[in-house]
Amino acid sequence: MSFTHSIRVRYAECDQQGVVFHGHWLGYFDDACTRFFASLGFDAKELFTSPDGFDMMIVGAELRWHGPVGFDDTVAIEVACARIGTASFALRYEASVEGRAVCDGLVTYVSVAPGEKRSQPIPDDVRAALASAQVSENA
Repeated sequence: MSFTHSIRVRYAECDQQGVVFHGHWLGYFDDACTRFFASLGFDAKELFTSPDGFDMMIVGAELRWHGPVGFDDTVAIEVACARIGTASFALRYEASVEGRAVCDGLVTYVSVAPGEKRSQPIPDDVRAALASAQVSENA
């Protein structure tokens, strides 16, 4: 994997079982995605809002839970590009706590024109950056 973002679990993110509620994983992955793009040299405040920039929408998500995460745990989320198409791409997320796998996911995004919500080809600079962080889809 190419990039790691850490998140510290807040009390309110845990359910009555004392573990991170499943619905929070996509939020964690979204936060890691924003930081992943920053690591590739793109400022989210500009990239996702500029008329000539790039934006994306989720078109599919698959999550696999491997073990519990509780309040105050620090979750390390590794992010890498798994696939790049003409107008879509997929990011792989692998979350762990102290080296123990806890959740992973594959999220597919479609490139859209900022503010217009219509599909568009992935811009060349974004494509090149994603390619630099690509790993085998079967890894």
